[in-house]
Amino acid sequence: MKISGGFEREQGKWRELFEAGTNLSFSDFMLCIHKDISSGVRCVPAGRRGLDDVREPSNHYAICYPSRLLKGQATRDFADEQRFSASDGGALSIFERSYFRLEHGKETVKSSLPELVNDESSYMKGRKGKITYDVIRKNWAVFSGNDGIAKEFYEKIIRQDYQFVVFEIEYPISERDKYKPIVERVARCFSNTPPDE
Repeated sequence: MKISGGFEREQGKWRELFEAGTNLSFSDFMLCIHKDISSGVRCVPAGRRGLDDVREPSNHYAICYPSRLLKGQATRDFADEQRFSASDGGALSIFERSYFRLEHGKETVKSSLPELVNDESSYMKGRKGKITYDVIRKNWAVFSGNDGIAKEFYEKIIRQDYQFVVFEIEYPISERDKYKPIVERVARCFSNTPPDE
């Protein structure tokens, strides 16, 4: 985990946020920060027991996650993905999918929301799995299911101006009872955030 000088300069501000209402130890709270401060990623106490918030201002989304279970993983500097992993095999990922491409010098639609849902759900379920729930609306979609072997998954996709932001959580089927309330809480707090003015 890389911690920059920018982080050190803001350490007092982070401690104030920590003391404002999280029940985590300060070191656990700091684990939720896994990118350089200059990237704009901020982890802020959510005021909800055991959940921390991640806001990504440049990509206009916010999500909360249980930092005692899911630990931030290092990402490449150029990657627009955040990944959190648990020791039991569970994982939470947040990433972007562009839906425009250049064709003959003009931007054209690369894929619609239903097409992306089809692509993502096919990938997640593989050959043996199945989708057990799906809903597609104008600017968002959710689906869940299993891979037919050992994992269950839940994915939510939000359409933004020029891209889709995707959150997915997967976990061992044997851990279903532990992850069901986590999926429900995390799915509720995953949202668009307006661009900073």
